[in-house]
Amino acid sequence: MLATVVTWFDDHSFGFAKPDTLTFDVFLHRSSLLDAADHDRLHVGQRISLDLAPAAKRGMKPRAARVTILGDAAILEPRSRPTKAKRLKN
Repeated sequence: MLATVVTWFDDHSFGFAKPDTLTFDVFLHRSSLLDAADHDRLHVGQRISLDLAPAAKRGMKPRAARVTILGDAAILEPRSRPTKAKRLKN
């Protein structure tokens, strides 16, 4: 499934992605990237391909698994170590 990274915390290596076909965001962790080197390329606005994995706890939403970055999209916001999350504006 295709998605867009909408929030990314560099300093904590996690964020959220908005799948094209779902109405909710899914949790995205660095460990879900198929290529560990892709962590340095991940940023808000980046297009990715992902699979959904079951939620870690009952009552939670599914999370991203087997994530692949699709090309090198333009960075929408400066990439820095934020103290707060960056959120893609709709």
